Amino acid sequence: MARRHERTHSTRRLIRAGVPQGSTPSPLLYSAYTNDVPRPSSSGVQLALFADDTALFTEIGIGAPDSPSSPPEGH
Repeated sequence: MARRHERTHSTRRLIRAGVPQGSTPSPLLYSAYTNDVPRPSSSGVQLALFADDTALFTEIGIGAPDSPSSPPEGH
């Protein structure tokens, strides 16, 4: 890949992965790439996709045994 500004070209660089930002096909390529993102199988987990952001989220009760806010047993 090389960048061009008017008549000046940058040094060529090999791109091994990803989608070039700012290129015309980037949105289409990104959509094709993320189209097969597995959907969560758990009913309590939700997936959110927006632009180039992906988030998995769920709700847990405060003080529940599996809650990260609960201290380990014996402490």
